[in-house]
Amino acid sequence: MTISQELARFIVDTEYEDLPSQVVAAAKRFLIDTLGLAIGGATTSQGRAIQAFLGETGGAPEATVVGTRLRASRLGAALGNGTLMRALELEDTLEEAFFHSAPGAIGSTLALLERHPCSGRELLAAVAVAYEVGVRIARAVSPSHANRGYHPTATIGSFGACAASARLLGLDEARTVHALGIAGLQAAGIMQSSHPSWRYLTAINGGRAAHLGVTAALMAGSGFPGADDIFEGPLGFCAMHSDAADLAVITDGLGSDYVMPIVGIKLFPSSRPTHSPIAGALELRERHGIDPQAIDGVQVKTFAEALASADKPAPTSELDGQGSIQYLVAVALARGRYALDDVNMDTVGDPAVRRVLDRVTLQGDAQLDAHRARRPSTWPAVVEVRVGGQVHTARVDSPPGSAENPPTARQMWDKYLSTSTRVIPYAQAEELWQTVDRLEREDDLARFIRLWEAPA
Repeated sequence: MTISQELARFIVDTEYEDLPSQVVAAAKRFLIDTLGLAIGGATTSQGRAIQAFLGETGGAPEATVVGTRLRASRLGAALGNGTLMRALELEDTLEEAFFHSAPGAIGSTLALLERHPCSGRELLAAVAVAYEVGVRIARAVSPSHANRGYHPTATIGSFGACAASARLLGLDEARTVHALGIAGLQAAGIMQSSHPSWRYLTAINGGRAAHLGVTAALMAGSGFPGADDIFEGPLGFCAMHSDAADLAVITDGLGSDYVMPIVGIKLFPSSRPTHSPIAGALELRERHGIDPQAIDGVQVKTFAEALASADKPAPTSELDGQGSIQYLVAVALARGRYALDDVNMDTVGDPAVRRVLDRVTLQGDAQLDAHRARRPSTWPAVVEVRVGGQVHTARVDSPPGSAENPPTARQMWDKYLSTSTRVIPYAQAEELWQTVDRLEREDDLARFIRLWEAPA
């Protein structure tokens, strides 16, 4: 059997009852977290832009875009959902691969529910197989895939979206193989992160993953063929997108040893490489009662991949700031927090933040490179703050929310409220949370869908 054939059998045959309890819990955790992100994402500049775009091009009103009252085609809703789920920079993360599963896996799933109704158990199974497929492919081609400049959320995310879509559309094994081949043929997305529009445009890559996954499944269902060796072929996805892909990782233990629970949750609205520096800065400020006005200097050390993607000493916008280690360390030290309410131009121009930012330096560190190589699920960083002749130091390897430092139930609830209630009332947000918590007992999801709509 080819890799696609093995994946297709897993996608088609896996039932809710086959899922271990920790996988069901992870599927619920990712689903409610991502619903909150999409709902809150509708209020962002990227969210408004994608709604305007779909208002012009959205097609037949088959599905509701999460967090809005906008209806679009299944493809349009997938594009909208995935974009909104990326907009806040808070989606879940596979630590070792710079990969965000949610926009593709969940963005596609929710776009299909109205035309292709299913039970809560089937929805959870679709989410689980989508994450499992995406995470396995991401691990197989990392780290060289991202190091080459590809954006895994867009490229690999399309396979997770395809898996969920094939399942909800009821494709058989043969057509699911074709769908995976079509997704691989079109998978695209790069990280030209030095461009000032990157933080804005990266949201679209989440939308494109969901859109492509639904497209591939619909095309296969309509009779289009796809390569059955899209992963291992000499001109296939892995050969073209990675220096040394470990193909066995994709299928070893498939269906028995689930890897999706290793995906972490973001608790800071910024790119993942910034989280350990933020956490270190917050730790030092709290532990030593640091007065930001008394700070003489700040030195941050991190590993090479983080340095390459998040070394931005002078961000000019709130979106650019979400990818800047220097700026976010300055915000954390100046304000004692970094949350969604800090993602604005007022923070960028805040004199207290600018004063600290002028004193922040960033450099690579060979020991942290070695640590990351040994433990690729970590994000090692060291923060040193000089105050009045004293040097205070904190090292963070696994920031809050990561796979090795998982979020508490309270952190998940607080995060969800901070995103969802930007659009929907507290009572509606609470009911949506409770519905996801008991989703396996929901046979009709019509009410569930209405709960993630914006109020009239």
